[in-house]
Parts: sequence; structure tokens; C-alpha cells
Amino acid sequence: MTLKNHVILITGAAGGLGSALALQCAELGAELLLLDKNMSALARLSDKLVAAGHREPAICEMDLSRAQTSEFEELAALVDGEFGALDAVIHCAAEFDGLRPLEHTTRDHWDASLNVNLLSAWHIVTACLPHLRASGKGRIVLIGENSAVTKSAYWGPYGVSKAALKSLAQVMSEELEGTGVELIWTVPEPMATGLRARAYLSEDPATLREPAGVADEIIQSLTASFAAG
Repeated sequence: MTLKNHVILITGAAGGLGSALALQCAELGAELLLLDKNMSALARLSDKLVAAGHREPAICEMDLSRAQTSEFEELAALVDGEFGALDAVIHCAAEFDGLRPLEHTTRDHWDASLNVNLLSAWHIVTACLPHLRASGKGRIVLIGENSAVTKSAYWGPYGVSKAALKSLAQVMSEELEGTGVELIWTVPEPMATGLRARAYLSEDPATLREPAGVADEIIQSLTASFAAG
């Protein structure tokens, strides 16, 4: 299993799943563009990759909850400038601001969740689609959520935006048929991440899967998809 000569963009790269994916992709030889709103965490991750003997990643600080269209255009330009190519986008960025009833949910809560969980996926794919098409084997990986979250009380903007992301994935997948670009939709098992801890305050993280294990499964799906052409 190898990702040598593959350029991969990972959003939410400083988070639990995103950082695990970055480390494992680097171990398999991928060239990385890492995006997150936390620049200091991105820098630490970059240092960790370099210390392990991997190529220094390109990094991009972007707050997807308020990013403008021009910033996504700049992201595509960064891909051009750093690599001149792009083989995969893995959208791990997620916004969850706690459980609350809809009557206590503000417009700001809705805007942040919809922008990060849904609209940024569309923006990034749209901006990077020429590169993904040019790859001849472009792949888009979107991270879903189980129906216990997307259809349940108190999950509000997060649940609704993740449900909408599934619809977006289905539309994208159909529209991309025959282009050489394929979409991989995955719904991970519950993981020991900061997002999960904010929702389940009394849950023992030792009972959950580690992000590294989930990352390994995603990468196996990605490499198998590349191999299948």
C-alpha cells in the first residue's frame, strides 16, 4: 500500500482524525497540503512529520466557518504553486458547538456548522476540481455521521449539516460519473476525539476507537480506489 507521488489535501488536519490521516498518509509517501484554522497546531504537526523523516507539508491556515470565496480560490492557487497537481481531498473539518434545543440555537451556530460541515466541502471541491480531473484519478473523501446524530434532538446545526452533506455527496457522485473523479463516503465508528467528548461528557474514551484505526480504514479505501483506477 503506497501513496507515493500522490498529492493529498486534508482539511481539519490538526484535529484527531485529520492529524492521524496526515501521519499515515505521510508514512505511505504522500505529499500533503494541510488545512486548519489553528496555525500553531498545524505548525506542531508539520514539525512532527519532519522529525519523523517525512517531507515538510504545505500548510494553509483557514477558518472555514467564515471563509470567503476568494480564500478557496487562493487555496487552489496554493495547490498550483506548491505541487501543480492534486490527487485527493479528504474533508475532515467539522464544527460542533455543543448540544442544545433548537429554540436556544442562534444564527451564528447555524452559519458556523453549515459553512464548515457542508458549504466548505462544496467550495473546496469546486475550487480544486480542475486539479482532480487532471489527475485522472482524483478522489474526494467526505466524512459522514450516523443517523442517531443526524435525526436526533439537540444535535441541531451539526446533525442537519451532516445530513445535508450526505445529500451533497450523492449529487456530487452522480455528477462526477465518467470524469475520472470519484467520491468516497465514509461514516466512521465513534472515535475518541475532542468533538465526541464535547457531546458525551461522561463517556469513557477508552471504550471508543482511536482515530488512528479509523484513519487506517479510510486510507485503505483510498488506496484501493486509486489502484482500481
